[in-house]
Amino acid sequence: ETLASLAGFHKRAVTQLAFDSEDGALLATLGADADHSIAVYDWQQRELRARTLGHKNKVLGLAFGLCKDGREMTQVGFKHVTFWTLIGRHIEYRRGQIGARGELQAFVCVAYVGAGDVPVVGTADGHLYVFNEERELAKSVKAHDSFVYALHAFPGGICSGGKDGMVKLWSAELEASGAFDQAARGPIRSVCVSPDASRVLVGTHG
Repeated sequence: ETLASLAGFHKRAVTQLAFDSEDGALLATLGADADHSIAVYDWQQRELRARTLGHKNKVLGLAFGLCKDGREMTQVGFKHVTFWTLIGRHIEYRRGQIGARGELQAFVCVAYVGAGDVPVVGTADGHLYVFNEERELAKSVKAHDSFVYALHAFPGGICSGGKDGMVKLWSAELEASGAFDQAARGPIRSVCVSPDASRVLVGTHG
Protein backbone atom coordinates (compact mmCIF):
# COMPACT_ATOMS: atom_id res chain seq x y z
CA GLU A 1 0.00 0.00 0.00
CA THR A 2 1.37 3.40 -0.97
CA LEU A 3 1.18 5.82 1.97
CA ALA A 4 2.26 8.96 0.10
CA SER A 5 3.46 10.09 -3.30
CA LEU A 6 5.67 13.19 -3.45
CA ALA A 7 6.26 14.84 -6.81
CA GLY A 8 6.96 18.16 -8.48
CA PHE A 9 10.33 19.28 -7.12
CA HIS A 10 12.90 16.84 -8.46
CA LYS A 11 13.07 16.77 -12.27
CA ARG A 12 15.47 13.83 -12.50
CA ALA A 13 16.18 10.75 -10.40
CA VAL A 14 16.02 10.79 -6.60
CA THR A 15 19.26 9.21 -5.41
CA GLN A 16 19.15 9.57 -1.60
CA LEU A 17 16.43 9.46 1.06
CA ALA A 18 16.67 10.11 4.80
CA PHE A 19 13.93 10.22 7.43
CA ASP A 20 14.07 12.65 10.33
CA SER A 21 15.68 10.87 13.28
CA GLU A 22 13.32 12.35 15.89
CA ASP A 23 9.89 11.13 14.82
CA GLY A 24 10.14 10.27 11.14
CA ALA A 25 7.72 13.03 10.18
CA LEU A 26 10.18 14.70 7.81
CA LEU A 27 11.81 13.16 4.77
CA ALA A 28 14.89 14.57 3.04
CA THR A 29 15.39 13.74 -0.63
CA LEU A 30 18.34 14.42 -2.91
CA GLY A 31 18.11 14.71 -6.69
CA ALA A 32 20.35 13.73 -9.58
CA ASP A 33 20.37 17.22 -11.11
CA ALA A 34 23.66 19.08 -11.55
CA ASP A 35 23.28 20.80 -8.16
CA HIS A 36 22.14 17.66 -6.31
CA SER A 37 19.18 19.64 -4.97
CA ILE A 38 17.75 18.78 -1.56
CA ALA A 39 14.09 18.85 -0.58
CA VAL A 40 12.57 18.33 2.87
CA TYR A 41 8.99 17.10 3.01
CA ASP A 42 6.39 16.61 5.68
CA TRP A 43 5.58 13.38 3.89
CA GLN A 44 2.37 12.63 5.78
CA GLN A 45 0.94 16.02 4.82
CA ARG A 46 2.56 15.76 1.36
CA GLU A 47 4.01 19.23 1.90
CA LEU A 48 7.36 20.57 0.69
CA ARG A 49 8.80 22.23 3.79
CA ALA A 50 12.19 23.43 2.55
CA ARG A 51 14.56 23.16 -0.39
CA THR A 52 18.08 24.13 -1.35
CA LEU A 53 20.80 23.53 -3.90
CA GLY A 54 23.19 20.80 -2.79
CA HIS A 55 26.79 20.25 -3.89
CA LYS A 56 28.16 20.13 -7.42
CA ASN A 57 30.35 17.12 -6.62
CA LYS A 58 28.95 13.62 -6.66
CA VAL A 59 26.90 12.82 -3.55
CA LEU A 60 27.11 9.36 -1.97
CA GLY A 61 25.23 9.65 1.31
CA LEU A 62 22.59 11.61 3.23
CA ALA A 63 21.45 11.37 6.86
CA PHE A 64 19.16 13.26 9.23
CA GLY A 65 20.29 14.10 12.75
CA LEU A 66 20.32 16.75 15.44
CA CYS A 67 22.57 19.75 16.06
CA LYS A 68 22.71 22.57 18.60
CA ASP A 69 20.35 24.63 16.43
CA GLY A 70 17.78 21.91 15.85
CA ARG A 71 17.48 19.39 13.03
CA GLU A 72 20.29 18.81 10.60
CA MET A 73 21.13 16.87 7.47
CA THR A 74 24.59 15.69 6.54
CA GLN A 75 25.48 15.23 2.89
CA VAL A 76 28.68 13.39 1.95
CA GLY A 77 30.34 12.57 -1.33
CA PHE A 78 33.40 13.22 -3.46
CA LYS A 79 35.67 15.59 -1.52
CA HIS A 80 32.94 17.11 0.63
CA VAL A 81 31.11 16.80 3.93
CA THR A 82 28.28 19.32 4.12
CA PHE A 83 25.94 20.07 7.02
CA TRP A 84 22.51 21.58 6.42
CA THR A 85 20.60 23.01 9.39
CA LEU A 86 16.83 23.09 9.07
CA ILE A 87 15.40 26.27 10.62
CA GLY A 88 11.68 26.56 9.95
CA ARG A 89 11.38 26.61 6.17
CA HIS A 90 14.99 27.61 5.63
CA ILE A 91 18.11 25.47 5.26
CA GLU A 92 21.46 26.89 6.34
CA TYR A 93 24.77 25.63 4.96
CA ARG A 94 27.89 24.70 6.89
CA ARG A 95 30.97 23.01 5.46
CA GLY A 96 32.55 20.22 7.48
CA GLN A 97 36.07 21.14 8.57
CA ILE A 98 38.55 18.30 7.97
CA GLY A 99 41.73 20.09 9.06
CA ALA A 100 45.00 18.32 9.79
CA ARG A 101 43.35 15.32 11.46
CA GLY A 102 42.01 13.90 8.20
CA GLU A 103 42.29 13.83 4.44
CA LEU A 104 40.02 15.32 1.79
CA GLN A 105 38.80 12.30 -0.19
CA ALA A 106 35.62 10.46 -1.13
CA PHE A 107 33.23 10.33 1.82
CA VAL A 108 30.93 7.40 1.25
CA CYS A 109 28.34 7.14 4.03
CA VAL A 110 27.14 8.88 7.20
CA ALA A 111 25.14 8.15 10.36
CA TYR A 112 24.51 9.85 13.71
CA VAL A 113 25.45 8.28 17.06
CA GLY A 114 25.00 9.26 20.72
CA ALA A 115 21.80 11.21 21.17
CA GLY A 116 21.52 11.51 17.40
CA ASP A 117 23.73 14.60 17.35
CA VAL A 118 27.18 13.19 16.59
CA PRO A 119 27.82 12.63 12.87
CA VAL A 120 30.11 9.77 11.86
CA VAL A 121 31.34 9.60 8.26
CA GLY A 122 32.81 6.59 6.45
CA THR A 123 35.76 7.33 4.16
CA ALA A 124 37.36 5.83 1.07
CA ASP A 125 40.56 4.99 2.95
CA GLY A 126 38.75 2.97 5.63
CA HIS A 127 38.43 5.51 8.43
CA LEU A 128 35.50 6.68 10.50
CA TYR A 129 35.51 10.45 10.94
CA VAL A 130 33.70 11.88 13.98
CA PHE A 131 32.66 15.54 13.93
CA ASN A 132 32.18 17.73 17.00
CA GLU A 133 29.44 20.27 17.78
CA GLU A 134 31.17 22.88 15.62
CA ARG A 135 31.26 20.29 12.82
CA GLU A 136 35.03 20.04 12.86
CA LEU A 137 36.74 16.68 12.54
CA ALA A 138 37.44 15.67 16.15
CA LYS A 139 38.40 12.01 15.85
CA SER A 140 39.56 9.57 13.18
CA VAL A 141 39.45 5.80 13.67
CA LYS A 142 40.90 3.24 11.25
CA ALA A 143 37.99 0.82 10.78
CA HIS A 144 38.52 -1.03 7.48
CA ASP A 145 41.27 -1.77 4.97
CA SER A 146 39.55 0.25 2.26
CA PHE A 147 36.17 1.89 1.54
CA VAL A 148 33.65 2.09 4.36
CA TYR A 149 30.52 1.45 2.32
CA ALA A 150 27.87 1.27 5.04
CA LEU A 151 27.03 2.67 8.46
CA HIS A 152 24.02 2.06 10.69
CA ALA A 153 23.53 3.61 14.13
CA PHE A 154 21.66 1.79 16.88
CA PRO A 155 21.06 2.56 20.58
CA GLY A 156 24.49 2.65 22.17
CA GLY A 157 26.64 2.33 19.07
CA ILE A 158 27.19 2.05 15.35
CA CYS A 159 27.86 -0.72 12.83
CA SER A 160 30.17 -0.40 9.83
CA GLY A 161 30.62 -2.49 6.69
CA GLY A 162 33.55 -2.29 4.33
CA LYS A 163 34.94 -3.27 0.96
CA ASP A 164 37.20 -5.66 2.90
CA GLY A 165 34.17 -7.82 3.72
CA MET A 166 34.29 -7.01 7.43
CA VAL A 167 31.29 -6.05 9.55
CA LYS A 168 32.27 -4.22 12.74
CA LEU A 169 30.42 -3.03 15.82
CA TRP A 170 31.47 0.10 17.72
CA SER A 171 30.38 1.90 20.85
CA ALA A 172 29.05 5.46 20.59
CA GLU A 173 32.60 6.57 21.45
CA LEU A 174 33.97 4.51 18.53
CA GLU A 175 35.51 1.79 20.68
CA ALA A 176 35.55 -1.57 18.87
CA SER A 177 33.08 -4.08 20.37
CA GLY A 178 32.82 -6.83 17.76
CA ALA A 179 33.71 -7.96 14.24
CA PHE A 180 32.46 -10.50 11.69
CA ASP A 181 34.45 -11.62 8.67
CA GLN A 182 32.15 -11.90 5.64
CA ALA A 183 34.89 -11.51 3.00
CA ALA A 184 33.90 -14.78 1.33
CA ARG A 185 30.60 -13.13 0.38
CA GLY A 186 32.24 -10.03 -1.10
CA PRO A 187 32.25 -6.34 -0.12
CA ILE A 188 29.64 -5.22 2.42
CA ARG A 189 27.28 -2.68 0.86
CA SER A 190 24.65 -2.28 3.59
CA VAL A 191 24.19 -3.08 7.28
CA CYS A 192 21.24 -2.84 9.66
CA VAL A 193 21.28 -3.63 13.38
CA SER A 194 18.21 -4.67 15.40
CA PRO A 195 17.22 -2.25 18.20
CA ASP A 196 18.53 -4.63 20.88
CA ALA A 197 21.80 -5.12 18.92
CA SER A 198 21.31 -8.89 18.91
CA ARG A 199 21.16 -9.26 15.12
CA VAL A 200 22.89 -7.66 12.13
CA LEU A 201 21.40 -7.76 8.64
CA VAL A 202 24.09 -7.55 5.95
CA GLY A 203 23.85 -6.84 2.23
CA THR A 204 26.80 -7.84 0.06
CA HIS A 205 28.04 -7.12 -3.44
CA GLY A 206 28.21 -10.50 -5.11
